[in-house]
Amino acid sequence: MIKVDDKLKLFAKLVLEKVQNESEKKVNDFKRNQDTVLESEKQRLLKESENLIKKTRKKAENKKRQIVSKAVMDRQRALLKKRKEVYDRMVKGIRDMTSEFVDEPEYLGFLEKNIALGFSKFDAKNAVMLVTPHDMEKYYDSIKSYIDKYKKNDMNVEIKEANDSMLGGCIIEDADKTMRVDCSMEMVLEDNRVNIGKTLMDNV
Repeated sequence: MIKVDDKLKLFAKLVLEKVQNESEKKVNDFKRNQDTVLESEKQRLLKESENLIKKTRKKAENKKRQIVSKAVMDRQRALLKKRKEVYDRMVKGIRDMTSEFVDEPEYLGFLEKNIALGFSKFDAKNAVMLVTPHDMEKYYDSIKSYIDKYKKNDMNVEIKEANDSMLGGCIIEDADKTMRVDCSMEMVLEDNRVNIGKTLMDNV
């Protein structure tokens, strides 16, 4: 016959085993939950890290493109500035040579050619021919003979001095200034502006 003490011991043992089993289950559940939470947090941090790396890489690429683009633009601006400087020097050199050319014997050939060209394009009864003060003083007789040689028979031509900015050649206008044929040296330079620019593009 089982004594009361034995019953109590047995009861206590059963209670203790139950408590231990429940405790172990709770501990195991807690560990599993914690592992799940840790793994989830690990994946979240890994994803954030990858996104951060992508953003940083993209930002660095954008910065790199901006730096390269700015360097290209700076180089183009510097090149254009240099071409402009060289172009200005070339034009000044040509203008200086032109001012000397008007005193060379070959200039009269140039002047005759441009007077002939001007009259070939001009069609009015009354004309005014503009020449430089220098040419008016030095080549008036030659200019008059070229006019008589190349103008139309019924055309009246008056010779006048142009302003001091004109380098050479001639400009022919009608009396009302509604028709104008520019055969000046400035126009020759202007017509060759493209060639000068192309020369610069090829060499600078």
